[in-house]
Amino acid sequence: MSAECKHNWAKLLAQEKGKIVATSLFTCLKCGLLKIGRHTIRISSSRLDMGNLPIKSIKTGTFNAEVDNGNSGTEKTIDWAAGQKQLLTLTGNCALTFSAPPGTSNLTFRLIQDGTGSRTVTWPAACKWASGTAPTLSTAASAVDIISFYYNGTNYYGVANTNFS
Repeated sequence: MSAECKHNWAKLLAQEKGKIVATSLFTCLKCGLLKIGRHTIRISSSRLDMGNLPIKSIKTGTFNAEVDNGNSGTEKTIDWAAGQKQLLTLTGNCALTFSAPPGTSNLTFRLIQDGTGSRTVTWPAACKWASGTAPTLSTAASAVDIISFYYNGTNYYGVANTNFS
């Protein structure tokens, strides 16, 4: 949006029971802003800005793609802010570091052994496991394991599902 835009607001229409009706939403025909009452909403491909207007009743926020982190090497940082679903191919015994997502989240991590297999993972200290024991990953070449985490803002509570074939 340009700071110089002299807004040309148009009421948005909707279809209700087969009829076209006016809504309480407006859009600027010049810059594309949305307006609800006196609140202006800016939407772009990477951002939703509602100023001080609260966003309520959102139960789940999702990302629409799996982030492919490529090959692990011996150290890898997983940036959970980039997506709730992450993929990593283990090409060495790997020490992981996690960069936190923006808030409480359900996270999915798909790990694939390379063509050699027998790769291990050292998990961050913030990972907590049932009975205090990290999972034993599948070791066969090209094996697939899926680790699910619940992140509470501090810890990653993990559950492993291993040996998908």
